[in-house]
Order: sequence, then C-alpha cells, then structure tokens
Amino acid sequence: IVGYSADITALKQRKLAQKQALEEYQSLFEGARVGLFRTDIYGKLLAANPALVRLSGYPSAEAFLHAVNVEGRTVFESPVHRQKVVQTLMEGGTVNEWRTQILPLGASAPRWVSESVHAVKAESGEVLYYEGTARDVHDEMQALEYLETHLSWSGELEIYHREGRAIPCQVRIDTILGSKDQRLGTLSVVTDISHRREVERIKDDFITTVSHELRTPLTSLRGALG
Repeated sequence: IVGYSADITALKQRKLAQKQALEEYQSLFEGARVGLFRTDIYGKLLAANPALVRLSGYPSAEAFLHAVNVEGRTVFESPVHRQKVVQTLMEGGTVNEWRTQILPLGASAPRWVSESVHAVKAESGEVLYYEGTARDVHDEMQALEYLETHLSWSGELEIYHREGRAIPCQVRIDTILGSKDQRLGTLSVVTDISHRREVERIKDDFITTVSHELRTPLTSLRGALG
C-alpha cells in the first residue's frame, strides 16, 4: 500500500479568500448608487447592476439584458453613441465622463448621464472585457443650462465619491464677471448635507411610528364599540 499526505491549508485559505473577495465584489456591485455594467469586447452587455437597471427604466436586469442583446434596443438618444464608444475602446482609446442623453423605458423625456468605460486585460495584455459606470447627471446639466442665461444657481445635487457613494450636497454657483461684464468663470460653494438628510429621515421615521401608535388604540376602541 502506497500513500501520501499533503497540507492543503494554504489551498483552502486561497479558496476562502477568493470566495470572500467575490462576495465583497458582488455586494458592492449590487449596492452601488452608480450604474455599473460589463460588456464583452464586441459591446454585448454581460451584466448590469440594479442602479443601472433603474436608471434605464427596466423592471429587472434580465429584462434589460434581453432588450439590449436580443431585441437590439438602446436607451441612448443618439443612435451612434454606443457605436462610437465601442469603436473608441477597440482602437485602444478611453471613455471618461462622456455625457449623453438616454430615454428610460416608459419615460416621456430624456435624461443626461455621464458614462466611463475601461478595459480589463489579462497579464498578456489581451482585452478580456470592458467595465463601466453610468451616473445620472441630469440635475447637474440642468443647472449648467440655467447658468447660460443667469448669473447664479442654488440647489441640491448628489456628488459622487470615487468609491461610488452618492453624497447629498447643497450647491451654490455664481458667475464671475470681468470689467466689461464678460464671463470669466464660476465660483462654486459645496456643502455636505448628509447629516441634515439623516436627521430628516430619523424625524420622518419617528413621526410615522408615533402616528401609527396613536391610530392603533383608536382603531381598537372603535372595534370594541362596534
């Protein structure tokens, strides 16, 4: 009888680490506020996260992928936008914060989005697939459009952190004028209002809970009195 033994602790640890990394990636992919997607080298959509599905107006990722890959639909207002993105990437170029309009399913008016795409390569340099982001910049574009005919704008915008988190901010933009009233640029003041939003959420939750508690005894009393 011939036998052997081997320590597979390291192998188990590597597999466990890979599993944990995959779970963390999936959690980030599913929970990101920014639209995330993956395509093959020919532009076929392979995956889309919930944020992108919502942005596109579809009820599920399956329905979105079927519409794009099987039915040949597109949410882009410009019919050549996707072709331009694919061509740029295949030529080795980059897509960084390209702004375009989309028409979500069931929507009556288009919305502005900002799209970025990068290639994921093997060690040999071969392109395996492309990953990208799409974020809603409609309010931001409307603010810029307003400033074309006005000198100042104030409102709330979501500023996206590099990790994909959306930070609610109060923004004020003022136009800087020269001596002959020519536009020289703009001055922006951005204030993080995350804490204020959280306080408002807690207040709303408290009011909802108290209202429910106040209604419940009255409902019970009316039921007892017939």
